[in-house]
Amino acid sequence: MGARRSWSTVATILALGLLAVAGWPGSARTQTASIEGFEGAWRYVGGARDQRQRDAAIDQVVDQLDLFTREIARVAIRRSLAPEPELHVRLRGPRRLSLQLGDWVSREVELDAPPLTMPGPDGSATRFSARFASGRLTTREESARGSRINQLGLSPDGAHLFMHVRVRAPQLPSDIRYALTYRRAR
Repeated sequence: MGARRSWSTVATILALGLLAVAGWPGSARTQTASIEGFEGAWRYVGGARDQRQRDAAIDQVVDQLDLFTREIARVAIRRSLAPEPELHVRLRGPRRLSLQLGDWVSREVELDAPPLTMPGPDGSATRFSARFASGRLTTREESARGSRINQLGLSPDGAHLFMHVRVRAPQLPSDIRYALTYRRAR
């Protein structure tokens, strides 16, 4: 009986931990913020922990590919999904924003509006949109090469930004999902 109760306790703790990491609404990692809380410059601080988690997510998807293309795809995807050292959110009023990831700057878009077509990070035509709901800022980039969804949340003190990323491409058997951590630049 004691072993069964112990296993149940461990299972409950693991389930709650997974919910917290996945961004469950009750998570202490993020807060319900206003859009203004996201404005400003952010520096990547995720380090080795974020890199290991991102690489594991890439490996999980790439390992489903055929033997001949795995390593080529692994190298190319890791290079293309390297975290940007800086991220900037610029607001113009309560409903318009632009996002800068490294060297790429989106055009200004209206929150919750249909996507706007613009040059993407690789120069190809990309449909970009942004949405703000429940204290989270979500951006979506879609092109012929695939899509990327970034869901941004803030720490309770507003000093850290957590970006949950989902990448989808027609050549991949499933989505790549990982998280990045940024700190507000002073």
